[in-house]
Amino acid sequence: MTAKKIVFNQDKDDDECEYLGTQCFQINPHVEEKEIPTNGEEYLLKVIKERAKYATVTKCDLDISEINKKRCNTVNEHENPVRPELLKPTIEWQNIQIADFSDLHMYVIRMAARKRCLLPSIFDETYKDFLNDGDILWDKVFESTEPTLSHVVGLTHSAVESGLDAILSNLQEVPPGQSIDRRTGLWLHALLTVTRHPPQSDDSFLLRNICRRCAEIRASIDLNAENAKELATPLNIFICIIAKYFGQHDLGDYELDDSKVAQIYYDSKVAQIYY
Repeated sequence: MTAKKIVFNQDKDDDECEYLGTQCFQINPHVEEKEIPTNGEEYLLKVIKERAKYATVTKCDLDISEINKKRCNTVNEHENPVRPELLKPTIEWQNIQIADFSDLHMYVIRMAARKRCLLPSIFDETYKDFLNDGDILWDKVFESTEPTLSHVVGLTHSAVESGLDAILSNLQEVPPGQSIDRRTGLWLHALLTVTRHPPQSDDSFLLRNICRRCAEIRASIDLNAENAKELATPLNIFICIIAKYFGQHDLGDYELDDSKVAQIYYDSKVAQIYY
């Protein structure tokens, strides 16, 4: 005689039963638990009974007292260098510098896009005397040449980053009371024209260090010197560009709660910058 088949139906709607705790396999309520299961339903019942003995969520007893001692919940930001009032540029002057730099930055980016297929050959020809295993010897470049358009359009992001890092090292060597030298200033300005905008996190870290170092050099200038403003001018330019154009506003020579301070025209559109 064929065994009778029993079909168990849910009392609730399917929508009400569709959750992670729904039992996948229904077992005849008349099935008895046995030490050694003899069929599929008895095996499922044994598994369910054994699973019920364990907690749904378990956790380990971990002594975190030593971990808590080494935890650091605060980040100490470096204080901004003193901003001498006599050497700080006006907002109008800063707006002019940002507008000019924006036009130059867009021009260089467009030029690189138009000459994309020629960039490798331009790079090889320009830096053929300053390469060591593919890396640019920036110290030798700074000592012997001044930047031209061909020096920057073929640079990769990693090359720009290494160049800015080399300039930062040079800025660390500037003695108190002095300023950035002309050639280093030209190269810094040139490399900024091919720096990614908006900057990524690694770019921002490097740019902030350069901007902060320029502010430190400016703060060490003797205010009574006849050429004090002349020494501060290139530093003001780089502080302005990095703070305003590359978004490091807390390092700029203005208050963060200032209203709109600049309108920059580029790419046949109006870009309004709010700080």
